[in-house]
Amino acid sequence: MDPIEFFFNFYLGRELGVCGELLYNGFNSLENNSPIIRDEDYLTYANESYAFSFLINTSVAFERLEKIILLFLINQESPDKIASFLNIKMKSNFSDDDVFKNNIFEYVDDMSAFPKPEFNRLMDHHNLNIVAYINQLKSKTIELNTDEKHLLNILDTFYDSFRYGRFHPKDFSARGYAHDTELLNDLLTHWEQNGEPVSSDKEHNLYVLGRCINKLAKKYYDIIKKFAEKMNIFTYELHDDSNAQTVFLNINDSLHDIFVQKRITREELLYNLAYNQIKELASDEIPDKLPIEFDIIEDFLLYGDDNYFSDSVNETLDIALAEDDDDYEPYSNKEKIITREKLIHGLLLMFSKTKK
Repeated sequence: MDPIEFFFNFYLGRELGVCGELLYNGFNSLENNSPIIRDEDYLTYANESYAFSFLINTSVAFERLEKIILLFLINQESPDKIASFLNIKMKSNFSDDDVFKNNIFEYVDDMSAFPKPEFNRLMDHHNLNIVAYINQLKSKTIELNTDEKHLLNILDTFYDSFRYGRFHPKDFSARGYAHDTELLNDLLTHWEQNGEPVSSDKEHNLYVLGRCINKLAKKYYDIIKKFAEKMNIFTYELHDDSNAQTVFLNINDSLHDIFVQKRITREELLYNLAYNQIKELASDEIPDKLPIEFDIIEDFLLYGDDNYFSDSVNETLDIALAEDDDDYEPYSNKEKIITREKLIHGLLLMFSKTKK
């Protein structure tokens, strides 16, 4: 593996994982906090740090993904520029042994940098600028739909104008200190259902926002994977059971589905532990508890979350529902899961009230 391949495989491979973690953490900021509904057109969060965390993490993640794609594209079109960027050049003389060991590059101190347009985009923080330049180098490398353009435009507006807005305010109105929550509101109320805006339904808004982010993240990941495969390297490989793997290899439609599964994990665990007491209290028949694998629960208990344990609980739930219903289709029939979880949620609340 020569230095260029090493750079794309290991350095940018780790960068890809960082991007996935940023996307996960950004969306997690919205999922695990309650919104404040101010009026029929406004849905946002009382604590502005949630909006800021989502916007900064998501903006930086997509920017860095775009720069990975840009570097791959530059290398494909002009590998000498990447060699220049890495301060290496082909040796003027090398032996057969050097070729065998991939020792055909040498490091140098005085190499030219990227041309100004490429340098500017690599230093740019505007997603749409970077995407436009990528498509200028190679047409239709990244094709964005209307919702994806809207998302990136909101992220660019935040990063350009409001990242440090509270340090240097230009607006002293009642909402002047909360432009990040205004931008988040724009995203959360952007989506429509049956032609009508849905602004008060947190679940729906997070689902459609998560669907847009999920689709764009997978689009970028697939582009990076294709570039890597052409170089016969493995930039696209992700740490097992990492949040990045959960994001980029998400089999569901939306990032929101990931966090619904996390919620199911928590409630199924609590239900399992309190099952006998709930059964004594309940007047009607209640759902059976899941056979949870407690021997893999340690990381979940230590860190409050564990993708391996969460996957195990949700797969067990799929199997249990499939056994109860011959027509059940695992991973696609969400209605039965939602019905069960609403019932379990209510039973847990009933149980909690008896302990006051």
